[in-house]
Amino acid sequence: MGTKSQRGQHEEGEGDGEPMSRMMLTLLLVAVFVVVSLFWENHVCDHTQTLIDTVEQAIQALDQNGDFAKSGQWMREFEERWQHVHDTWETMIAHAKLMDIETAFMQAQSAIGDEDKAEAMMQLVALKVALEHLADSHALSLENLL
Repeated sequence: MGTKSQRGQHEEGEGDGEPMSRMMLTLLLVAVFVVVSLFWENHVCDHTQTLIDTVEQAIQALDQNGDFAKSGQWMREFEERWQHVHDTWETMIAHAKLMDIETAFMQAQSAIGDEDKAEAMMQLVALKVALEHLADSHALSLENLL
């Protein structure tokens, strides 16, 4: 056992690294958050772009050729892709944004089934805009962090 003054010095010496440890832990947590956010952003952007490309194909089929059958095929492909990501996104993305996409999808699909070109085009564009907004709102940016 040391004297009281030796114990006091030893205890003080142990506490010197504590602020540094806390700072390192904080920096590590921030780095992990940034890495996870980048992976999530990449996931959302990749899948959103695939969905947008599918909607653009449906728009093109309808706009250039008035081909409701082909546009309907693209919408069925969209639905399959949407089901693939929807469950994952449902836990991380605001439900209102997902509902906007689903509503535009259902209305576009209905208009294509009714062969109403003007309504179908309007709803397909609304669907595309909703998807673009989703991608923009989940990009890692200062604006989205604040």
